[in-house]
Amino acid sequence: MTTNAVQKILDEVHRWPLAQQIELAQAMHELTWRERWRSVSSAVHQRVENEPIADEDIDSLVDEVRREIPLSQRS
Repeated sequence: MTTNAVQKILDEVHRWPLAQQIELAQAMHELTWRERWRSVSSAVHQRVENEPIADEDIDSLVDEVRREIPLSQRS
């Protein structure tokens, strides 16, 4: 759900030339990537602390991935 303030900005950005829209997107990506990374890292850390992953689970997942058909060979 987009707030009114954000929607107003988006409406304005839609009127910009594509090159400027891309420049803004790249700037926003750089502005927010650290916080997104911290959030993901924290969630993973919490998950591992609360429910440690057993070696057997890791081995099972690795075996499952090895059995999968690579995307390049799928039709």
